[in-house]
Amino acid sequence: MSFRGITATEWVAMENMRERNERLRMRSLRWLFKTLFPAWHASMHTPPWYIQPFTYRPFEDPTTMIRLIRLHPLKHDQWYDPHDPEQTVVIDTKMVYLTDCPDIEPFVAISYCWGDQKETAKIICDGYVMTITKSLHEALLHFRGPTERIFWADAICINQTDNEEKTHQVRLMRQIYEKAQSVAVWLGEQASYSDHVLNLSEAFGSALLQTPIAETRDFSSPEVQKALFQALPPLYEVGWSSVGQFLQRPWFGRMWVIQEIAVAPAAMLHCGSLSTSWSTFSDLLQFMLYVGLLERHPDNHAEKAAALMKTRENFQNRTPVDFLVLMLRHRPCQATIGKDKIFALSGLSDFPLRPDYTRTDEDVFTEAAIEMMKADGNLDILSVPHSRHAHLETRNNSLPSWVPDWTDTPFVASTIPRAHLTHSPSPNFHASTPLQIPSSPFSFQIPPSPTPFTPQISPSKTTLTLHGHPVDTITHAATPVESPAWSTSISAIIHSDTTFYHALTTWESIARARSPTLYITGEDMLDVYWQTLLAGQNPRELDAHRAVFQRWERSWSFWWYLFKSPLPAGLVVWWCWCFGMISVGAMFVKHAVFGWRDQSAVGGKARAEIQVVKNSILNRRLVRTRGGYVGLAASGAEVGDQVVLARGCRVPLVLRRRGEKDGDGEGWRFVGDAYVHGMMYGECFEEGRCVSIALT
Repeated sequence: MSFRGITATEWVAMENMRERNERLRMRSLRWLFKTLFPAWHASMHTPPWYIQPFTYRPFEDPTTMIRLIRLHPLKHDQWYDPHDPEQTVVIDTKMVYLTDCPDIEPFVAISYCWGDQKETAKIICDGYVMTITKSLHEALLHFRGPTERIFWADAICINQTDNEEKTHQVRLMRQIYEKAQSVAVWLGEQASYSDHVLNLSEAFGSALLQTPIAETRDFSSPEVQKALFQALPPLYEVGWSSVGQFLQRPWFGRMWVIQEIAVAPAAMLHCGSLSTSWSTFSDLLQFMLYVGLLERHPDNHAEKAAALMKTRENFQNRTPVDFLVLMLRHRPCQATIGKDKIFALSGLSDFPLRPDYTRTDEDVFTEAAIEMMKADGNLDILSVPHSRHAHLETRNNSLPSWVPDWTDTPFVASTIPRAHLTHSPSPNFHASTPLQIPSSPFSFQIPPSPTPFTPQISPSKTTLTLHGHPVDTITHAATPVESPAWSTSISAIIHSDTTFYHALTTWESIARARSPTLYITGEDMLDVYWQTLLAGQNPRELDAHRAVFQRWERSWSFWWYLFKSPLPAGLVVWWCWCFGMISVGAMFVKHAVFGWRDQSAVGGKARAEIQVVKNSILNRRLVRTRGGYVGLAASGAEVGDQVVLARGCRVPLVLRRRGEKDGDGEGWRFVGDAYVHGMMYGECFEEGRCVSIALT
């Protein structure tokens, strides 16, 4: 068959070429128009003003039904062009029964960070205009393909203005992410450093498959480490140094993503056009943490990522985790609404307090504290760390002092060892039990409450009555060691270390660590000092425990002698900076020459041990009492505060009488928990001295 002397095949080819040329011409005109008239161009690419705003249709049964998104494909089946992002996103919603998922209604759940809610974009939903956050809009643009796709995203699928619906739907979120085919994590637009990290992740996944530990993920073997380093880019490549910056993306620090990843059957991390699986990326992080290439700094989200990996491991292995452990483990993570700090994790345990958005933050925090005391049968809730300013202007003053303000997110290690991320054995403190020093203070089990305890809460839920007795009074309090801001600047890191070690010189002086006099327990003062710095949390036997401190002490002896010298402070800081720069330069030369390092060269073991010390003392302060006891207290502790032992509490408490320094009224104000050497195993507890102590 022919048409005007041209075959049908040729005619179709010509038509296709004409259409392509027309599209190219229009795209060029749009680019020119956008360049010359940017404001007008932006207004032309928003949905017309006459389209009505979207309104939600209520569920027939919000306790069993969910909404799903049908994301329309691109026009002309063209892939998304990052240079032309103004194409309008079009979606439809449909209501389905959750029991039909995923067999009848398969979908992908989106995990993302809401970001600044003032930055919005408009989409077409069911033929109406819907306003969503810029972050979700970017995710939909990137996830859109040549065919329609089915998603679930909380900001669209839940009516955020209807607290009743929101309450029911949030209670279903664990099931939603469990039933999803997979979870698509949107980390934001790509950058040069993110490309390097994702490429490194994929390379690591391939290299790991070639090792004998592909199933066990045991990185302790030097041979395995050597094989991995040889198969991967050299350590001076930018991918390794960019992981810390990559973890700074807001998603890694959000509270809701914990449940979304923990219960997901599988998850993919998307950053711009590149992606990697969560399992591969978490393997890379685990390896870097183990060998010391990635420091668990409180501000670089590495600690949060490690906690997320631990919680996912617990959930996937069906290992029950106490709710207080989850809260302590993930406390540094952020949530837009205060009560979401509780609700985001309640679905991962059998905690009885369920999401209810009709309640205030204060009501939820107080009720959560009471429920945790009832469930645990002890006062472990009082070991939730408080920041230095938790009792001042940043503290929610409508909360009783004994109720943790979960919106306060300090990096402070808890004295309750079960909150630790590792499988390491930890000491069983029982300060409120008559003296029972175990043959080995370290074991894997946490015993039940050392003394019977039933929480006595006032009808107004503002007063908690304890039964205990004061033991001693704080007479000396060192300056707290505050966590420095994370930075990739070598100069900033050296300055941070200088400040850190300078503070420790005053700690050593207050503790009288070099005194020849023996401690109350008959121990050498230096031994008492390093055990206090570790808050008794190091799981090794005492000889190995001492070796950890000696290695750590040697690592900062240069700084110690400088700070003890009569040299001017400015000169000392300058010398420290020079010494640090020389050390860093030598490290890079070593990397370039040898290309890979074994475990001891990387310093994984030594770094981990030193990091235990740092994590134990950050945002705490060393104290000494009138009776000569040395301890590690909350950063809010002050001279004159009382050290108290209470029934049902594993560790000493620091209390302050109301009306003294920072408050009026009767009763006591709770300041924080403490590790006090010589009090942790009931040495000072006397049942006959117990009286009622009202905390308000």
